Amino acid sequence: MPPFLNFAPLDNATESLERASGEYRKALEKAGSNGGAALAKASLVNVNRALAESEHQLTLEEGLPGRPWFKHFVDAPGQYTGYEAKTLPWCAKRLNKNSGRKRMRESW
Repeated sequence: MPPFLNFAPLDNATESLERASGEYRKALEKAGSNGGAALAKASLVNVNRALAESEHQLTLEEGLPGRPWFKHFVDAPGQYTGYEAKTLPWCAKRLNKNSGRKRMRESW
């Protein structure tokens, strides 16, 4: 019998991301109105700061399981594939058929 997988946290995160992208879309439309006058007023320093802060929010202080030196959790080199990029590597590893059913159940 396959292990029980609880996708509620992933569903919640997806909904949160959809809400945030909707808010971003509204802000972008507002900023682009009037020929982009609001964008012209924005300081490049402030925009770069906001981008850097958003990137830092995509990291794990403790790093990825088995690779504590790699902090980014959205994409990372595969643990067994060298530099080939893996999207959501922490999730993919848990779903990998080679990780074994017992270990998969324990990780969830």
